[in-house]
Amino acid sequence: MAGLEVKGVMMMIRLSWALAASIVLTLPYTVSSAERQATIEYDCKFDVFSSAKGLEKADNFNLRFLLETASGKAVIIGNNGMSDVVTMNGSEGLTFLEIISTGAVQSTTITHESLSAVHSRHSLILGKLVPSQYYGQCVTQAR
Repeated sequence: MAGLEVKGVMMMIRLSWALAASIVLTLPYTVSSAERQATIEYDCKFDVFSSAKGLEKADNFNLRFLLETASGKAVIIGNNGMSDVVTMNGSEGLTFLEIISTGAVQSTTITHESLSAVHSRHSLILGKLVPSQYYGQCVTQAR
């Protein structure tokens, strides 16, 4: 009878090891799938802008941001290509901050609730400040 008990215990140990091995082998696939789903795209359209002249209609001004939620890293995709941006996520909204080679900054803040957005440019062109601010709306999608 003791021989049967030992065989039963050995069988349980083998099954436990097989279960553990299957979990370990499938874990990388689970993580990879989650990582692919952890990118959010913000597609923002800005219809109005403000400059020294006042409020004006913006012509076809769109920005896209890709945010990796796990790492917090993001890029902006605009008419001048793609660039890394700094992210700041708060209780009310998310801000993307782009630091330009001239030393100027451009920021886009998007509200969490309504996804309304403001994009502020503090441009330096030939040593002169050229500020502007755009107002619009974003939509999101998981990638």
